[in-house]
Amino acid sequence: MSRSAPASALLTLASLAALTTAQVHAQTDAAEAQAPLDVVVTVGMLGDLVEQVGGDCVAVNTMMGPGIDPHLYQASARDVHDLDRAELILYSGFALEGQLGKVFDRFSRIKPTAAVSEQAVGDDQLIHTQDAYGVDPHLWMDAGLWARNVPVIADLLGEQRPHCTEAIQQRAEAYQASLAELDDWIQA
Repeated sequence: MSRSAPASALLTLASLAALTTAQVHAQTDAAEAQAPLDVVVTVGMLGDLVEQVGGDCVAVNTMMGPGIDPHLYQASARDVHDLDRAELILYSGFALEGQLGKVFDRFSRIKPTAAVSEQAVGDDQLIHTQDAYGVDPHLWMDAGLWARNVPVIADLLGEQRPHCTEAIQQRAEAYQASLAELDDWIQA
């Protein structure tokens, strides 16, 4: 009997330790789900859109600052580190970030990565060009086309932070309405 008492006590301690560890992991997972979503975007225009739609539910890191040519930009070691730490990677697409395609392909295998404008706008709605890219990827120059990115962004953010979905949808609708108003003013 004396041998089974220590074994029983050891089993009880091991069970308590496992239970405590599980509770700590559950609390950590819950805290991470409530924290702002770490989003890396390529250009400032896309970063602004994500901030407008995501609000407090996102923390946006923009790879390229003002004056940087996204067509020629190459990822630095810092960029790769930021992309690796991000929970969501968003880029415009349509070859705007011409040199980064392979980087995004690699990251898309391990984490949510999306070419937002390619999901939002059909190729037939773009201005076709005679350069190597074939289309003009600068959608923010047309408020009506740019507004089509809003629901794509809202869906992507909501998938990652379900507890924020309602707030994200409200901000998305408001931002889309302001872009529609801007587009109407431009067209007038």
